[in-house]
Amino acid sequence: SGGYEQALKDYNSLDVRDSHKIETGYGSGITGTLSDGSKVNVRPGSTQGDATVEIQKPNGVKIKIRYGDD
Repeated sequence: SGGYEQALKDYNSLDVRDSHKIETGYGSGITGTLSDGSKVNVRPGSTQGDATVEIQKPNGVKIKIRYGDD
């Protein structure tokens, strides 16, 4: 829970390199790369409606953490 504000805090707590703004179908977000080569992004919405932090591992595995407004 915590919505986009919490999602941003969690994104910023990671050691993200080359962070820059992106435009997504759900609004403006931020993307960057972790030290292991994983891509990570945060966006204010998703197909389920919740803010999301998504980590794309080098092996193709995607981890999505949803943040409701509860």
